[in-house]
Amino acid sequence: RVLAIKGQSQPGKGPIGRPVKVDISLRGVPTKQSALLWPVGSSYIKGWLMGRVRTAGMVHFPAGLPDEYFAQLTAERLVTKHVKGMPRREWVKAPSARNEALDASVYAYAAAVYAGLKRANWAALKRRAAQVESGPVDAPPADAVPIPPPRFPVAPARRPGGFVKGWNNGR
Repeated sequence: RVLAIKGQSQPGKGPIGRPVKVDISLRGVPTKQSALLWPVGSSYIKGWLMGRVRTAGMVHFPAGLPDEYFAQLTAERLVTKHVKGMPRREWVKAPSARNEALDASVYAYAAAVYAGLKRANWAALKRRAAQVESGPVDAPPADAVPIPPPRFPVAPARRPGGFVKGWNNGR
């Protein structure tokens, strides 16, 4: 499954928001076949990720990653700027620094949240992993419940025709 995403650095945005239709007709109305663009709360995820990176043992990395990866992962820092007398926190990157590893990690976390990371039944998954490690398994356990993808409300289908065609029910 492929998602079109767009990072948004506004504070208070969740990891992944509601999709918006991006193809607009000449009348300014989204078309039925419009692509969906999913907003990603990059500020929220960067704060979550940096909090875990700073705490020892909270994020595990494979052995052999180059130092450049960690330099990219920590290329941005949270600073407080005052705009019109009000403090505003935002992530700022050094002018010559690269941050592709940080961006990829942010988008990977958003994809994991979309796939059901926060709705997963971790106790059932651990039991299932222990069963798999102990030997071959033919069928899923009885308590295994599939996690459906997130659903968003869908507008009801419109009836064909308009007021002029159906105002007197065809009489």
